[in-house]
Amino acid sequence: LERFDAVCVCSEPDRLMLGGGDRIFCVPNSFAAPESPAARAPAAPPRVGFVGDFRHPPNHQGMRWFTEKVWPLILAQMPAARLRAIGRASDKQNFPADRNIDVLGWLAETQSEMATWSLTVVPIFIGGGTRVKIAEAFSRRCPVVATPLGAYGYEVADGREILIAGTAEDFAAKCLQILNQPALGETLAENAWRKFNEKWTWEAQAGTVAQIVETVLRGSAANDQPR
Repeated sequence: LERFDAVCVCSEPDRLMLGGGDRIFCVPNSFAAPESPAARAPAAPPRVGFVGDFRHPPNHQGMRWFTEKVWPLILAQMPAARLRAIGRASDKQNFPADRNIDVLGWLAETQSEMATWSLTVVPIFIGGGTRVKIAEAFSRRCPVVATPLGAYGYEVADGREILIAGTAEDFAAKCLQILNQPALGETLAENAWRKFNEKWTWEAQAGTVAQIVETVLRGSAANDQPR
C-alpha cells in the first residue's frame, strides 16, 4: 500500500487479512461464462473426476492422498466406479493398475469429459490463493467435494453449493453421498451454478475492475499535481 494505488487479491478473507480498506480489492478467480447451461450426462458406472496440472505440488500431493486414502474406501462400497484424472502430466502418474483409475493427460476441451462425471474432487491441503478448478466445476454444473483449503476463498457453504471434508473417511462418505443420491448432486450443482453466474464470471467482475481503474487514475492525478 505504500507503493501502489491499488492492491488486488483473489478472496475476501485475503483482503481482510491485509487490513481491508478502500485501496485493497477482491477480484476472485473466475471462469468464462458458458453461452448456455452446461449439459450433463453422467456415465454408468459412475465417474469421479479431478482436473489439474500434476506438475503443481498441491495437485500432485492432493491426488496421492485421495488415491491412497480415499479412493479405496469408495471402491469398497462401489467397486465399479472409475476415477478420471485430466491435466498436464496426469498421464505420467504411476497409479496402481487395479484401482479403476483412468489418466487422460491434458485436454484442450474439458466440458464433454466433465459432463460424464458424477462429481469432481478438490483434495488440496497445501498452497495459497484460491482454486480455479472450483470455478470451472461450478461453470460445468459438476458437483464438488473439496477439503476446507480446496474451497478456501469461495463464498460457499457445506451442503449448499459444495460438500466439504477434511479427513479421508469423511471425504469418502461425502463422495458416496453424491454417488448414491444423484438428486443431491444436482441440487448442489444448481446452487453452485447460480452463485457462479452471480460472482465468478469475468462479466461479474467488470464493476470491480472499473473501480480499480478509477482508484489508480485518481492516485495518478493526485501525484501529478505540482507541490
